[in-house]
Amino acid sequence: MRKVWDRPLRACGRLLAALVFGMLTLVMVPLTLVVALALPFSGVGTYLASRWVRMVTRWADWNRRRAARWLGVDVPDLPYPPDRGFRALVGAPATYRVLLWMPLFSVVSILLGCLALIGPGMLVNTVDSLLWWAYPAEFRPEQLGFPVDGWGAAVVSAVVQCAVGLAILRWAMVPMCDAHARMCVRSLAPSEQEVLAHRVDELQRTRAGVVDAHGAELRRIERDLHDGTQARLVAIAMQLGVAKESASDPTVAALLEQAHTGTEEAMTELRDVIRGIYPRSSRTGACPARSPRSPGGPPCRYGWTWPTLARCRWRWRPPPTTRSPSPSPTRSGTAARRRSPSG
Repeated sequence: MRKVWDRPLRACGRLLAALVFGMLTLVMVPLTLVVALALPFSGVGTYLASRWVRMVTRWADWNRRRAARWLGVDVPDLPYPPDRGFRALVGAPATYRVLLWMPLFSVVSILLGCLALIGPGMLVNTVDSLLWWAYPAEFRPEQLGFPVDGWGAAVVSAVVQCAVGLAILRWAMVPMCDAHARMCVRSLAPSEQEVLAHRVDELQRTRAGVVDAHGAELRRIERDLHDGTQARLVAIAMQLGVAKESASDPTVAALLEQAHTGTEEAMTELRDVIRGIYPRSSRTGACPARSPRSPGGPPCRYGWTWPTLARCRWRWRPPPTTRSPSPSPTRSGTAARRRSPSG
């Protein structure tokens, strides 16, 4: 019994709620006209129109999803009006579709909601017929056009109205609710072009977010390799160069030379790996290690070229020389003329 009456009772409740929603939407129709009349006032009118259209669109989308849940169907997302400006907002197909949906939804919801009141109303009249004796003689109720002034008429009226009311609840409520839900879903259904454009926009936004996150992660990896591993290799290579200069044993010096060469090769491979992780950084990055490789350059005392050291964040400088700078010829001649007696 519960399964038999569950869906009809739910349909009756939804139609009664649709009656209330239809009245609210009917109030929105003149308010929309008021907002349209405010458009000549450029600043206030544009602001009110944008906010109002978005609010009405959300209200329509909520009713559409509510109807889709009743029908048990999946509906695509309703494309909201764009946020690129007032012209795009007014010219969007979703705006015109919602504006046409408002009066249609109001009329159909109020009509079906009033019809849904017939079934419960007849059940209430059944109780009213059985209480005929509580009314004064001059105010006796009339049911179905016949006065109820005795138990016979009261029982017949109650049985007829109860049967009709139950029949309406059992067999008429669900089709009316289904028709209302289909009207709401189909009147707000976006076209295939709108759904495709909405999906393309969503894919572009998600793709841009994924690409940005991927680029940020690549830059982090490149920065960690450059500031951590590459700097350590530079320090190791220079320490090996110092140890090679200080070694007296030829065997130890040869081993240090091999280690120094291997470190340079590892440094070169690591630099190629860093450039391969994020190729654009070698052209646009601010880090010195990301600048293009410059050929040539005078050799350092430990076998490194100056461009190689210049690409490193940790700059190495040779020890200062003890040779004093040569005096300028112009200054020497001026000082000699000042010391001469004739000057």
